[in-house]
Amino acid sequence: MSETPEPSRDPGPDGGPGGPAPAPASAPQRRRRRPLGARRKAAFALLTTALLFGAAEGFFRVREWTRARRRQTLSPRQPDAWRGKALIPGARFEVGDHVAEINALGMREGPVGPKAPGVVRVLCVGASTTYGLYVTRNAHTWPARTGERLRALGASPPVEVLNGGCPAWDLRTSLTNLELRLFDLEPDVVVACHVYNDVVANLDPGYVRDSHARSPWGVFRPWHLSALYRFALSRAADASDLMKNKVAGLSPEGLAAYERNLRALVAACRARGVTLVLTTEPDCYRPTFEESVAAGVPGMEQWFGELCPLDYPTLLDGLERYRDVVRRVAQEEGLALIDLARDLPRDVALFASPVHRNDAGEVRVAELVAPALARVAGEVAARR
Repeated sequence: MSETPEPSRDPGPDGGPGGPAPAPASAPQRRRRRPLGARRKAAFALLTTALLFGAAEGFFRVREWTRARRRQTLSPRQPDAWRGKALIPGARFEVGDHVAEINALGMREGPVGPKAPGVVRVLCVGASTTYGLYVTRNAHTWPARTGERLRALGASPPVEVLNGGCPAWDLRTSLTNLELRLFDLEPDVVVACHVYNDVVANLDPGYVRDSHARSPWGVFRPWHLSALYRFALSRAADASDLMKNKVAGLSPEGLAAYERNLRALVAACRARGVTLVLTTEPDCYRPTFEESVAAGVPGMEQWFGELCPLDYPTLLDGLERYRDVVRRVAQEEGLALIDLARDLPRDVALFASPVHRNDAGEVRVAELVAPALARVAGEVAARR
């Protein structure tokens, strides 16, 4: 006989005999996730990119800051969207017996206030040879020495001479700085000393492009503020290879760009009623590289070997050709010219590099500049 299965003995809800076991409850249905729309995807990708860029930017900023702390410099500069690099306002750097003090306007000067009545204000613009890269104190640069000499001579009217030079700048950069900031100081006279850096930039397409700018916005490059960009640029262009394979021959476009920048400076000064004085830039190079080394021209390994992309004959030819442009433009535009390249002795005792003077050299430059500025100041006063 077959056995009949007994009914379930599972207790019921009230503890009594139960019936068949209930079927298990079905699991709740999970809501299907809606796919991200195109806008949300774009926003998510943008946020991710921004976070990654921010992290990389922060890393390379810290890297730059750490390296700058270890590196001694005679020119405290920071990245700038209009000028590439500009002096750090309020900075004070001390390297050995050299001290550089920068005012709130980014000038190697003390505080500059409103122009005093009756004073002729002279503003000197240029690169490191105006800034005074190897000069031991602010007061020993040739603009400061020139002002001191004019005061000692009792110049009438009184003349105030300010230093608006910055290392590594070319003529277009100084013009940009004037337009952005220094024309606001209401100079009566601008003295421009720019040759060497413009010669070195002769082969740079960016130099030619910038020479066509009609305002500071034409040279505005906010990406120059990015430490990540600067790192990528340093890896993309190996400067050491460029300096090992020095170029023979100047670019006509680079020379034309220099004259274009010079004419633009003339026009900018005239538009503001400012008298422009041009100077040539002196050096102590000898006719050949071997003669320069034998004569003890200081800094040849750095300033020619490491920092100049032109071969030696091209560099010397370029310096003279650019000076000739300065002389010709001064003559054609009726401007005062101080020909320092002709009048300053090429005595290595006056130089700290092939183009930078030491303290003694700055005294000699001031002796040449002061009489010319006294004449120009007199003419400015007579027109008032």
